[in-house]
Order: sequence, then C-alpha cells, then structure tokens
Amino acid sequence: MVETVLEGMPFRFDDLRWGFVNSGEADVVINLQPYHVKVGDMFFIGTDSILEFNGMADDFNLQALVITTDLLNGWMNGHIPDCMQVKMTQFRIESSTEEQALLLKLFDTLWNAVHLTGDRSNVTGGVVNALVRFYESLFLKYSQNEEHQLSRERMIFQQFIKLVNQANGTQRRLGYYAQQMHLTQRYVGTVVKQVSDVTAKEWIDRSTIMRIKVLLRHSDMQITQIASLLNFVNDSFFNKYFKRITGLTPNEYRQGKDHL
Repeated sequence: MVETVLEGMPFRFDDLRWGFVNSGEADVVINLQPYHVKVGDMFFIGTDSILEFNGMADDFNLQALVITTDLLNGWMNGHIPDCMQVKMTQFRIESSTEEQALLLKLFDTLWNAVHLTGDRSNVTGGVVNALVRFYESLFLKYSQNEEHQLSRERMIFQQFIKLVNQANGTQRRLGYYAQQMHLTQRYVGTVVKQVSDVTAKEWIDRSTIMRIKVLLRHSDMQITQIASLLNFVNDSFFNKYFKRITGLTPNEYRQGKDHL
C-alpha cells in the first residue's frame, strides 16, 4: 500500500505494475524521471524499476495491478507488448474522461473475476489481457503524438537517461554513455545540461546513489558486496563516494540515521 511508503526512501519493484490515480496527487521519481501524478493519470512501471515518493497529498489513492512477468507471459501466450518488456522503463498517460471510465470498468471487472473465478483462472487472464492491451493502445496513441513534438536534444537526453537506468549504478563515466550513443562526450554533456539543467555526471550519481540506497535498505548484502557489485575499486572509495553525496556513511544510512 502507498500509505506505508516512506517519503524520500527509494525502493525497487520486482514485478510489472499498471495503475490509475483515483484521488489526490503526488510527486514521484521513477527511474530518475520526476512526475507529478494526479487524478486520472494512468501509469505503467516495468520490472526492476526504482521508485521514490517525494511528497503526496493526504487523500492520494491509486488502484494498481501487480503481476509477475512469467504469469503474464502465460496469459498472453508470450506476446507481452514491446513497450512493457524493457526493464526499468515506465510511462504516464494523462487520459481523457472516456478513457478513464473504460479503465475503471476494466479494473472493476478484474476485481470481480478474481473473486468469482480465482486469481489464476482463464477468465481472470482474459480480463488482464484486455487491460494490458488497452494500456498498450493508449501508449502507442500518446507516444506517437509526443514523438512529433520532441526535439533532437530531448531525444538524446531520453536515450542518455535510458542507458543510465540500464547500467543501474555500475557505470559512472560519461565516456561510457557517449560511446554507447555514438556521440562525443562533450556533446552529450552539453545536451544533457541544456535540456535538464542538471549535469550528466549528476544524473549518473543520482542513479548510483538510488541503487545503493535500495541495496542498503532492502537487501542483506554486505557493504563489501555492494561495492563490488557496482564496480567500485574498493570499500574505502565506495564509502567516500556515498558520504560525499549523501552526507552519511553507508552504515549510517542502513541504520536509518537519515530519518532521525
């Protein structure tokens, strides 16, 4: 439930999620991308995504469908929409009144199907299939409109953020991303700063720190293991990196001193 989520504490989703905001509004960061979500907004969050709430209204409420990739694959005969298969991806749709009405009917039908036929019945699977296809149709409709409005610089920025998310804290050199994009490091840095008013290095650091925080709070991994997983040369460098950006040592963060 959203009510149990601590603001400012990132956490990772293992499963696929589709949602609809029923009431209120919230500021949320999903895979480094900030969103202000409000009543009527529909969203999809892919596997391995990292989410952080930075503020929400007291009346904020949402409906959501959470499902494993394996179960959805079975229900959809292996034909999960392309826009929902990439890890650490998401989209938000500001839907129309008519689209919202249909979505609510699908959610209500799904609720009834689960309670009458079971959560793994073919009936439930059929409703899930319809709901996922509805999201896909809206994604294609709105993304095509958006693509016509995107500048080359915005497209480069989005590609950069996508690569940063995919690296998930394991690559901290701008040169690595520039090479993947077949552009010069200087050009990527200039465009990212121009589009977002944030340096490329800061985006990379944000992703790395977010991943570290999730591992410190939501795993049993030792600090040495986390440092190794994220390709730090040693524990000392890892500790200094984390403290320089957060003001806390990894141990202090793990002990919850950021909320004292």
